[in-house]
Amino acid sequence: MKRSDTQICDSELVSRLREGNESAFTLIYERYWRELYNKAYKRLMDYELAFDIVQEIYCDLWARRFELEIPHLPAYLHQAVKFQVYKAIRKGKSTAQFFERFERLSNTAAADVSLLEKELHERLHQWLAKLPDNKRRLFKMRYEEEKSTSEIAGIMNISQKTVQNQLSLTHLDLKTKLLSLLL
Repeated sequence: MKRSDTQICDSELVSRLREGNESAFTLIYERYWRELYNKAYKRLMDYELAFDIVQEIYCDLWARRFELEIPHLPAYLHQAVKFQVYKAIRKGKSTAQFFERFERLSNTAAADVSLLEKELHERLHQWLAKLPDNKRRLFKMRYEEEKSTSEIAGIMNISQKTVQNQLSLTHLDLKTKLLSLLL
C-alpha cells in the first residue's frame, strides 16, 4: 500500500479486500480489532470468549472476502460482533458470571423501582407546590391537560415564545431537582 495507512478510507480497504489483498485485511484487523474485542468483552465479561468471537469474525471476513458487499465497514463489523455474542449466549457458551450479574442487578432494580417511583412522585408534587402560580399553571396545562404551547399562549394571553421559554426554564429546574434524587 502506497499511502499512509490512516489515509486509506474503509471503502477502499473493502474494495482491496474483495480483490484478495492481504495488507488491506491486515489494516482492517489492526484498525478495528481492539474496538470489536472491547464490545464483545463488555457484553460477555469473558476474555477468551470475546477473543474467540472477534477472531471468528475476522476469519469469516477473510473466507468470504470475494462475495461480501459491505457498504459501511464499522457497522458491518459491529453487527457481526452483536450477532456472534447473541449466538454464544444462545449456545450457552457465555459465562454464568454474566447472567448472575444481570440477575442480581435486575432483582435489586425491581425491588427499588416502586420505592424510587414513590419518592419521585412525592418530589414532583413538592416541586410543583413551590412553583410560582403562573409557572405551575403553565406546567399543568402542558403536561396534565396536554395542551399545545399555542393553546396555552391563547388561554394565558401571552406569546407562544414566552410559553416555550417558561417551559424550558421549568424543565431545567425539574431536571436538576430529579437528578439530585437519582445520583
